[in-house]
Parts: sequence; C-alpha cells; structure tokens
Amino acid sequence: MLTPAERRAPAASKFTVGQRVAYTPSAMNPRTAAASRFTVVRVLPGDGTRHAYRIKSDGENYERVAEENQLAMPDLDAEA
Repeated sequence: MLTPAERRAPAASKFTVGQRVAYTPSAMNPRTAAASRFTVVRVLPGDGTRHAYRIKSDGENYERVAEENQLAMPDLDAEA
C-alpha cells in the first residue's frame, strides 16, 4: 500500500535534457512539422501525470513544445 507522500510524488519524466528523441506530430494539428529527430532542450513542469518537453531540431531556428506521448526513443539504425 502506498503512503500519502508516495501517492503525491510525481512520476519521473521519461526523457532528459540533451537526449535525442523521435517526434511524431499530433494528428489534431496538421500544420506541425513532419516526424523527425529532435533534441530535448528542457523538461517542463508537469502535473505529476503528464510531462511536456521543449525540443529543437537541428534544421529549425526555434524550439517547440511536445507532450511525452509524442516522443519516442529514436531508431538508432536510421540515424547511422
């Protein structure tokens, strides 16, 4: 059984600053970039259940915000 403190503890974020990730844009926003490789620039404060990140592509001059469910570990074979 969890203690009250354990129930309130936020879940750890899946990705860390500097990590390369594969980004899949939301199907609800067709204007976003095509799926591509990005670097996590910052882990944003979350509500304890959902995490968001600032990510940047080498080919873009700006950062974007992505939710954790839009990110995945990149296919290392595809990057080689």
